[in-house]
Amino acid sequence: MRSAPRAAPDDVGLPFDLPQERARPVTGPATEAAVPGPEPLAWYRVEGSEFTSRGWPAGTELLIDVNRTPQRGDVVLARHGGMLRAGELSHEVGRLAVRSDHGSIWLESAAQVVGVVRVAEPPLHGMPVSPARRQ
Repeated sequence: MRSAPRAAPDDVGLPFDLPQERARPVTGPATEAAVPGPEPLAWYRVEGSEFTSRGWPAGTELLIDVNRTPQRGDVVLARHGGMLRAGELSHEVGRLAVRSDHGSIWLESAAQVVGVVRVAEPPLHGMPVSPARRQ
């Protein structure tokens, strides 16, 4: 075993070595404008027992991807009637609906789907809550 790599001209890199990056020439200003867009991720804390069938008790933190287009069956966060509602996106009687363990809520035409749940983090009882994620 060697403790330091040997730099001999006859050493050949193995096929899983990463290719060496070449410096790109600077040709002028960037072609993409730096337009500030919406924050790609947001947090939502489950307050009740609407997701216990999914194994998400009260206090579960959901990571919401606001850039992903929601599909039927995705768990989404929607703004409905001035409140945030989380649930599985579905269609009922030709209307968008959000389903949870407490039933379905039909979304009005002015409702906005904020984003799709990417990750769920159930609480670990006895562990302190991060101050950055407290609501």
